[in-house]
Amino acid sequence: MPGAHTLQPDTPSSKDQLGFDTYVSTITNMIVDPTFQTPFCIGIFGDWGVGKTSFMRQLEKELLESGGRPIPIPIWFNPWRFEKEQHLIIPFLKTIASSINQFKEDRSTRYANIREKLQSA
Repeated sequence: MPGAHTLQPDTPSSKDQLGFDTYVSTITNMIVDPTFQTPFCIGIFGDWGVGKTSFMRQLEKELLESGGRPIPIPIWFNPWRFEKEQHLIIPFLKTIASSINQFKEDRSTRYANIREKLQSA
């Protein structure tokens, strides 16, 4: 149909289609560089649908693939889920603790599986 518009889904992308790669690489290098001593905080702002989550997913992917030490632990927190909470800090801290515990559990399981395979070989 001539003149018809196509709709694109608003789902996060792990592929860079918005020109974020330079920023993702720079931030990754800052985080994994053991000689980088300047504390910093990153704020990601933008209107709905401009790629904030895609940017964060791409940063997460690059950090995890970087082999940096200490190993980054991605923690995803959705404040909208807790909009009725009087003190948002409580679910925020619980999410951090839960994510760290899950990371430790996953890592222990992964190493146990590797150890088991090596012993049975």
